Amino acid sequence: MEVPPGSAITTPNEMLAEIRAVHKGVEEIGGDVKRLATVLPDHEERLRVLEKAQADVDKDVPDHEERIRTLERWRWGLAGVVGPISGGIGAAITKLIGG
Repeated sequence: MEVPPGSAITTPNEMLAEIRAVHKGVEEIGGDVKRLATVLPDHEERLRVLEKAQADVDKDVPDHEERIRTLERWRWGLAGVVGPISGGIGAAITKLIGG
C-alpha cells in the first residue's frame, strides 16, 4: 500500500495510547468538577453576605455625607463665635494685668 505524500500513518497501538491519554484527562477534569461542586455553594453564600454588606454600606453613605456636612457647618460657625470671644477674653486679661 502506497502512502500519499503529506499523509500520516497511525497504528492501532498509537491510537489506543492516545485514547487512553484523553480518557485520563477527562477523568481528571471530572474530579475537578466534583470538587468545585462541593465548594461552590459556600462561595455563593459568601457572595450573598458580601452583597448584603455592600448594600448596607451604600444605604448609609448618603446619611454619613449629610452628617459630615452638618459637622462642617458647626465647625465654621463655632470658629466665628470663638474668635471674638477669645479676643474679648484676651483684652480683659490685658486690662486686669494692667496693660
